Amino acid sequence: MKPLLAFFALAFVLSACQKTVHLNLGTTSPQLVITGAVTDQPGPYTVTMSTSEDFYSNNPYPSVSGAQVIIADTYLRQADTLTETSPGTYQTHTLTGVSGHNYALLVNYNGKSYTAQSTMPAPVELQDISFYSQSFGKNTDIQPIPNFQDPPGIGNDYQFVLYVNGKQLPKTFVFSDRLSDGRFIHETLNTDTSDLKPFDQLRIDMYCIDPNVYNYFYEVTQITDPGQQAGNAAPGNPTSNIYGGALGIFSAHTVSSSQTDVPKM
Repeated sequence: MKPLLAFFALAFVLSACQKTVHLNLGTTSPQLVITGAVTDQPGPYTVTMSTSEDFYSNNPYPSVSGAQVIIADTYLRQADTLTETSPGTYQTHTLTGVSGHNYALLVNYNGKSYTAQSTMPAPVELQDISFYSQSFGKNTDIQPIPNFQDPPGIGNDYQFVLYVNGKQLPKTFVFSDRLSDGRFIHETLNTDTSDLKPFDQLRIDMYCIDPNVYNYFYEVTQITDPGQQAGNAAPGNPTSNIYGGALGIFSAHTVSSSQTDVPKM
């Protein structure tokens, strides 16, 4: 019981403070990359671990095996030790994601410990998807618009994940209600002009994410957007919520989905 109690004590201390981790992505020394999530959908939930020598490299990240990975619901004071189901992929057994609960991640690897926390926000329903189109000669640019009611009086941050014909688009979309609290939101997602074509099947997953996760993915959009990079000779890394010197993100979020066929416009 003593290690588990120490884990919950550490989680309490971390919840009372915040720390910004800045890492040099241009370094040639390997960096541990941890990515994990707990959602309000049925588990199991997954944590992946890898190493990278260059954040901007197109090479696959080598998987990290043999780590101890624990996720705890600090509200219920229950912990789940994950099993490595394939190289670098770790899954929960009994954990259930609940809105309003705080989740703590502990990773022990190669003599070092890495920790993170995320609180799952209240759910918001993605009602449906509409589209905006603009013609350029013989070509038509079609952009999706998720539609949803933002709850009033509550700060909400959102992430959108798009799947076209079952394949996830490799692009990050986030939205904050700081200037539109309580409004019905029609947020155009600026995909590439070739991403959507008439009769494609589109699914959008909308995540309600906590502020630290929003900040991370917002910074990702700034780093990966060529227009944003133009004025920065050396773009920095996104601010991770993982303590201990690892890259990546740990997110507890809700999921609401909508699916439709792309119309001919």
